Amino acid sequence: MLQTIYGSRDPDFPRDDLFDFYLAWRYMAKAPEDERAQKGYATIEQCRKNVVREIEKEIRPLRRDQKAQLSMEPLRTELEMQSWCVPDAPVLDR
Repeated sequence: MLQTIYGSRDPDFPRDDLFDFYLAWRYMAKAPEDERAQKGYATIEQCRKNVVREIEKEIRPLRRDQKAQLSMEPLRTELEMQSWCVPDAPVLDR
């Protein structure tokens, strides 16, 4: 699903987005226990929590934008209703 949203990955050009974070945490979580311990990787549970935290960070601005858009809806409706009262250009030419 992330590939559909963010597009394919080029390992030479990381984008520092949710997909890249997910791939990094997934790599660490899939590493064998001894490698994780040796390299100081997070535990599987910490990896999961980190991915969830990054998803939540990605969702926050979307929710904020959604609220802003919904708060503008009554204004948009009012403007649309007022535009119905404005005559078309041919009517003004009479």
